[in-house]
Amino acid sequence: CSDVAISWQLRGNLVPAELSIKPRFAGCEPLGYRKHGFRAESQENGGRLCWLPHVLGPKIVADTNGEYREEPFQFALNRPQTTVSPGTFEFQLARRPSILMFSSDTCSQSQCRQYFGMFLAGLFDQSSGTIDSSAKSGVAESMVMAF
Repeated sequence: CSDVAISWQLRGNLVPAELSIKPRFAGCEPLGYRKHGFRAESQENGGRLCWLPHVLGPKIVADTNGEYREEPFQFALNRPQTTVSPGTFEFQLARRPSILMFSSDTCSQSQCRQYFGMFLAGLFDQSSGTIDSSAKSGVAESMVMAF
C-alpha cells in the first residue's frame, strides 16, 4: 500500500497565509481496463473523499481538515509517467496543523490506522495539548503518488 500523511503549520510571527495543494496521482491512465479509466468525480464516503483510479480498484482515499475544490480533470500525458490531477486542497495556515492524508482501501486497516495515529499524535505535545514545535518541517516542489 502507498499511504502519505503531510502537515503544515505556521510558526513564529503569524502572517495570514494560504496553501493550495494539487495532488498528482501516477499510474492512472485516461482509459484502461475495459475502456474505463480513472473516475474523475470524487465520492464522499463518511466525510472522506474517494477516487477509483482503476475499475478493479483500489480506491484512493483523502482525509483532510482543509477544503477541497473540484476542478476540470487533468491528465499529464507528456511526462515520463502519466499523472492525474483531480482537484485542489486549500488551507488557511495557522498554528493549528493543516493535515492532508492519502491512503488506499487495500492496506490493512489496523496497520494504516496505527501509522496515521502515530503521525497525528506526533503533531501534539501530549503534556500541554499544544503543537510540538520540535517537529521537523520541509519544503517540496512536487510529489507524485503511485497507486
